Parts: sequence; structure tokens; C-alpha cells
Amino acid sequence: MKPVDGKVSMAPKFERYELSTADGTYDLIVPKKDAELMRYVFGRSEAEKRDEAGRG
Repeated sequence: MKPVDGKVSMAPKFERYELSTADGTYDLIVPKKDAELMRYVFGRSEAEKRDEAGRG
């Protein structure tokens, strides 16, 4: 799950995220206060983990 630039129209307390799955890519709109929880629930991609470890 990764953040998407741009605001959610008419909803300033929400953020957009892109969730990529085997079935396709989905836009998620989540409350800003729950964004950290959503990132934890969906986890980081293997590419993000490699980048963080410096093995990109």
C-alpha cells in the first residue's frame, strides 16, 4: 500500500492510498487518523522492504 499524491475532494481528513494485489490495483480512501493502522494491516511490499534494507 502506498500513498497517492493529491487530496481527496470534499474530504480533507482523508488520504488516498493505492493497494496493489494479484487481482488488480485499488484506490483506498482512509481517515488520516487511521493511516498508520492501515499501513500496518496491509504491510509493506517486498520491494519496499528491499529498498529499506539497501538491496534494491
